[in-house]
Amino acid sequence: MYTPKHFEWTDTANILAFMRANSFAVVVAHGKEGLEAQHIPLLMDEDNGRFVMHGHVAIASPLCHEKDVLAIFTGPHAYVSARWYADANMVPTWNYLAVHTRCRLEVIEDAMAVRELFVRLGETFEGTQAKQWWDKLDNSRYEQLAKGIKWFRLDVIDLQAKAKLSQNHPLERRKHVIAALREGGDHDQRAIADAMENWPA
Repeated sequence: MYTPKHFEWTDTANILAFMRANSFAVVVAHGKEGLEAQHIPLLMDEDNGRFVMHGHVAIASPLCHEKDVLAIFTGPHAYVSARWYADANMVPTWNYLAVHTRCRLEVIEDAMAVRELFVRLGETFEGTQAKQWWDKLDNSRYEQLAKGIKWFRLDVIDLQAKAKLSQNHPLERRKHVIAALREGGDHDQRAIADAMENWPA
């Protein structure tokens, strides 16, 4: 990901929080048929400063046979009009937050580990309410479903995070953009305005 220095994002804790908040990632691999992309919810962990992620796909997915993948996390984004700068000779742009992680993929075969990941996935997205359906899922049905799925571990070997938030403009211009985004009022515009206002995170 091309990232000029003023758009670099290096705060590890903040990046991990962003990945968790935007955990429905695009995982891309270069397989036998060319580029293959899957949209996958990922569970994130940090282990001694390194990122580790877990996810699953249908057993027929070509991703099961790949070793090197790119996982892409995107968050809020918003158009920035040249009008908002209140200066002449400006051009429009697009502000956004994104993280790219180059990873080594390893399929998980251990049945107990797989079951624990299923439980964790439910708890991550539903909290204690996941227990309401998990407790009603009998072992035979679980085994049937589990046979059609492959869980994998992603060890992140390179991470690039980009926060394009008009940092290349003077503070006054940034204030004009923040005000215009808030006036626009949709969710992404407000989120980008917040990110601009709070940068560096």
